[in-house]
Amino acid sequence: MATGLIFNDARVQASTTTCYWLTATSQWYDLTPFVQSVRINLESDVRDNTVMGMSYRSQLRALKTATVELRCLQSFSVVDEIVFTCGGTGRSLDLLVMDLYNAEAKTVIAVRPDNAVRSSCNPEYIMPASLLTHTPMDGAVADLLLTPLRFGSQGDMTRVTCST
Repeated sequence: MATGLIFNDARVQASTTTCYWLTATSQWYDLTPFVQSVRINLESDVRDNTVMGMSYRSQLRALKTATVELRCLQSFSVVDEIVFTCGGTGRSLDLLVMDLYNAEAKTVIAVRPDNAVRSSCNPEYIMPASLLTHTPMDGAVADLLLTPLRFGSQGDMTRVTCST
């Protein structure tokens, strides 16, 4: 019997380069400390190919769409709460997200269910994307200030299970 999975240690990274894999020249930013929730959605356009004589509709999947939706704790600070790259350069979450939103080049977003090495039990979902929706402030009096983000696919979503 399945016991379920407590989802509390996802890993979320974004790159300001179109390089998929961590290299000396890639700029990967770790968003994990700011992420409150993550959602990956895969959808397909549907085309009806039902013909006479069928008792049920027949449908084909057409083009696919992938989105990654994040709810992040907002931070404008460049001192206390900064997003680090794998190379150690830090910047505020707000500054990074505005750069990603204004970027003309693709961003790469990578998400794992657990903040551990990739494996068949901990796949990484990675895709070239654009930041389609950015809400710099979402909150009311006495709320935590949040910034919802929605990344849309600019290519294929890949499920990676190898550790290198």
